[in-house]
Amino acid sequence: MDEEVSEGLSAPAIDEFKQQPWEDVARTAEIPTYSHFQTKFGQKVAELEKSGDTKTALVYRFLGAICFIHLQPDNKDQPLRAGMISASGRSAAIEDFNEQARDVIEELVGVTGIPLLAARFADMIWLLRKDYKIAERAAINYLAGFKEIDKANHWAYEFDCLKRGMALARMLGCEKKLFLDYVNFVETRVAELEASGVDSLGAGLLDLIFEYRVGDPAVSARIAETIGDRLETKGNSFLARTYYDIAARFHR
Repeated sequence: MDEEVSEGLSAPAIDEFKQQPWEDVARTAEIPTYSHFQTKFGQKVAELEKSGDTKTALVYRFLGAICFIHLQPDNKDQPLRAGMISASGRSAAIEDFNEQARDVIEELVGVTGIPLLAARFADMIWLLRKDYKIAERAAINYLAGFKEIDKANHWAYEFDCLKRGMALARMLGCEKKLFLDYVNFVETRVAELEASGVDSLGAGLLDLIFEYRVGDPAVSARIAETIGDRLETKGNSFLARTYYDIAARFHR
């Protein structure tokens, strides 16, 4: 850590990150999610500290702290909060990172090729510094990251990333290509689920379509009813009712 910085959480120098294979460590995660990344970084910290390399361990401890921050996209005032809050204290929150750490995090946006990590770094800097170019990078990477997880059939882990990214893209402009990319992905994906959906992914996507008033309401209602009918025949009346309620909203 930078010894000259005494207030707030500081970071190892950016060169220390560039000298470490932290992206390779992240890629060993079974599923590319924040919780799985945090676990891998924590394991690396333990390994390095056991060998006596406490300085290098700080790189992975810092990354782990960032991954442990909790995303809550429905909270417009505090979309990123401390991952653990108790009566006796809390874990790191984005406001705890000092200016030196924020400089390093901003540099890491352009260093990593892992979309979810780039999105987290960029979103933190957007919230702390209100740089619209950084907000755009966060939104781009949230979409790329969710696509990776969805393709691996683990969408439920990071659906909030899709919601957060779409909110950022909408903030940047509803006529801009980035927001339209989100709309296209959501509409295309939910259309695919019309013929095969058996879980709540379609409901989440349809909620986004309704929230942002995009697409054809009649088409969205039909898709919701089709998935609801399928779930009803499979004996999942509870989830089927969710889809019927969504269809009703589009019919109004």
